Amino acid sequence: MKHYSEAIKRNPNDVRAYSNRAACYTKLGALPEGLKDAEKCIELDPSFTKGYSRKGAIQFFMKEYDKAMETYQEGLKHDPKNQEFLDGVRRFANFGILSLLFNLAKIGLVKVLLFSDVWNR
Repeated sequence: MKHYSEAIKRNPNDVRAYSNRAACYTKLGALPEGLKDAEKCIELDPSFTKGYSRKGAIQFFMKEYDKAMETYQEGLKHDPKNQEFLDGVRRFANFGILSLLFNLAKIGLVKVLLFSDVWNR
């Protein structure tokens, strides 16, 4: 961490130093700091896709699922074949469906949907 911070002091436009420090913060559980560095990567160089990757992962760990999905989608605009972004979007699509079903179950609507005449036809 110390070396990345020093690198940033020497060259405040070095997106790789911000990206690597974001990874360190993430591993240490310092998610707000990691998010700040990931966002700085994107600000400095929107085509540096690792910034989106770091940001999306941190948002996921912070349980900001909608924001993480948006970040991965934004990353895909810069690198449409990036497998990490594609997997992230798919994961969130599946997660969103499960989350919806879970929330419906909590309020009792899943039983109505699953056992209604509509589903038995």
